[in-house]
Amino acid sequence: MRSFLAFLLGLLALVCTAVAVPTLWTERNLVDETGYVALSEPLGRDPAFKKILAQTVTESVVDDSGLSAKTRAAVRPVVLQGARSVVELDRFPAAWTESNRRTHQFWFGEPGRTPTRADRLVVDVSPLAALVADQLPAGVRSTVTVPRQALVVVGGSEERRAIQRLEVLDPWSYWIGAGAVLFAVGAVLLARRRSAAALWLGIGTLVVAAALKGAAVLGAPILAERASSASRLGARLEEALRETAEASFDRWLLVVAAIGLVLAVVGAVGRLVSARRERAPAG
Repeated sequence: MRSFLAFLLGLLALVCTAVAVPTLWTERNLVDETGYVALSEPLGRDPAFKKILAQTVTESVVDDSGLSAKTRAAVRPVVLQGARSVVELDRFPAAWTESNRRTHQFWFGEPGRTPTRADRLVVDVSPLAALVADQLPAGVRSTVTVPRQALVVVGGSEERRAIQRLEVLDPWSYWIGAGAVLFAVGAVLLARRRSAAALWLGIGTLVVAAALKGAAVLGAPILAERASSASRLGARLEEALRETAEASFDRWLLVVAAIGLVLAVVGAVGRLVSARRERAPAG
């Protein structure tokens, strides 16, 4: 009975680990504002992304300026030049960080408390638009009224609701993670041979890490096919975020695999020591 309970707790520990790792990663890197800002930060150093970002900010500033079509066509090249210079400024990283903070607030805010356009999935480029305004010549600046709130639609209300559903992971992801640890400790304490329990838990953890990596590799193309953005910025944002997310998740899996390896090694060494002690009287 004791061995069966230890086996059951060990199995529950591995199941909880398989669930906790992706849910905790999602909560820490997408649902959490600071985590999302950190995840998005490398995009601000991507030349291809900055080029699309400059074009998108230009379109947002010019199209929302209320100018006639003729005037918009005249000022667009000047605004684009200003936007391209902005993404190379020393002040750009701080503006990009603030843009990501505001974007996250729109994604996980209540629709009734945000502008109508924010009921869809948007990226807030207001801090970048403000920088562009500072770079415009005086004559153009007096003609173009830069909006105080520049929102770029990158998805519909369905996509926004899908992202908001991720909030249910908090705080359940932490409870599941704590459960994995408690079940693992219980399995080792209940086992008749604790070293063997640690060994199999370690091997099981390595298998879980490999399975999660396989699921991530197989699932990424499926998510890419289902994702559909309303703008070039949204399409590039989705692609770039997938790349940074994969790299971040891989680092988490390396930690999980390292824990599994340590458990397996400790368990194997413990088994060898126990085996020698058992043979010692006979020798």
